[in-house]
Amino acid sequence: MDVCFADSSQTQLAFERDVYNAAGNSAFWIRIPTLPSGSTTVYMYYNSQSTCPSTGSVWDSNFRAVYHLSSDPSASVPDSANSNALTGIAMTAANLTSTQTGYGFLLDGTTQYLTAPDSPTLQIASSLSLEVVYKLSAYTLNAHYLVEKGDSDFDNYSLYLKRTGAFGCTSPIGCAAFEFRDAGSSYFDITGARDVTPGTWHTLAANVDATGGKVDFYLDGSFSESLPASLPGNMWPQVLSIGRQSFGASSFLFSGTMDEVRISSTLRSADYFAFVHDNVTAGSTPTIGAEETQPF
Repeated sequence: MDVCFADSSQTQLAFERDVYNAAGNSAFWIRIPTLPSGSTTVYMYYNSQSTCPSTGSVWDSNFRAVYHLSSDPSASVPDSANSNALTGIAMTAANLTSTQTGYGFLLDGTTQYLTAPDSPTLQIASSLSLEVVYKLSAYTLNAHYLVEKGDSDFDNYSLYLKRTGAFGCTSPIGCAAFEFRDAGSSYFDITGARDVTPGTWHTLAANVDATGGKVDFYLDGSFSESLPASLPGNMWPQVLSIGRQSFGASSFLFSGTMDEVRISSTLRSADYFAFVHDNVTAGSTPTIGAEETQPF
């Protein structure tokens, strides 16, 4: 695969191949140093006689895990930021489905989820952010877990959905919540974003601010709600789960499609969340210019 990406000054850009199909659609993640308002030009070079390696990492060092969920889940599902590969439980290649960014996993809500063992890169006792791109089929249970690192409510961090009327959710169309235990083992369940509708694509994020003592929720690229919270502060050696709550046995499984999951050991900005939503939303495909012959 001889593909390169460069900015308008012909500086080569770091990129990651997500999906590659020589006879069809492909998907790449590209790291752009800055993204000013207005238009930004990125050049893609291909069919070069020389190799075009990626230069540097697309994901900064604060990304503890990045899952594109675009490979066969019956095999190891890679982590693009570190070595926290996922194992799909009761999943096969048939769980792969087309999504806004290429492919994702369709989970049945009864037996299917993904898990990774504990590792130092997943243990976060400071500010952090969790991001998920997903489409919930319906609220069939009182809760549907998106991301959890923990077991039996002893969570380092967890982001999940609540059905109306369950666990303090008073919104008429469901809620999002962040759950954890602090260093003193006190349990916190913080209900944030409201009106989280099923049956449609969402980008959902929680920023856990250790300095400010709060959790900020972002829904579909926009700030939703800020609630006070202490720092999680624990680093128990618990498993990471995608699409379920681990409570001895699996419970509150997710029913629908997962497209992208990211875990960071830093706060992400409001501009970042807005860009992520715009970047993965259907219809945000960049304008493709005419083919040129200028060599890289």
